[in-house]
Amino acid sequence: MELVCIVAGGLAALLILREILPSWRVSRELRVQTERLDALQGDVEKNAEAGARHETELAAHARKLAEHDAAIARNAEAVQGVRGEVKRLEERTAKDVGELRELYKKSQRDTELLTEEVLELKRARREIEKLLDAVEKRLNAPQVNPGEIQ
Repeated sequence: MELVCIVAGGLAALLILREILPSWRVSRELRVQTERLDALQGDVEKNAEAGARHETELAAHARKLAEHDAAIARNAEAVQGVRGEVKRLEERTAKDVGELRELYKKSQRDTELLTEEVLELKRARREIEKLLDAVEKRLNAPQVNPGEIQ
């Protein structure tokens, strides 16, 4: 009978363990999952803080990009202004070059005319000098009275 009591007690213990063991495993698994959840929640909080920092940094970068975009727009306007000024100066230079070419041609024509005029004046001077020499020779020539010749 003692043996029957021991076997019955063992069976009862096994039945109790069979009922308790799965709930113990479940509670252990719940504890592990809770710890994981707590760790994940900590990670989420850290990620939220990092996300907030990143959002702040992104906002600062966005402001800098906006400033750069504005500077680029200002520079583009300045470049357009410079291009317009360059075009105006090119047109003015082309006009001035045309005028200078015309003046150069006129100057060449005037130089040719003056050269011809100088040559004419030199010829006229030589003729005048010849005439003066002839007049001087006549003046220096002995004068003969028409009554003395006979």
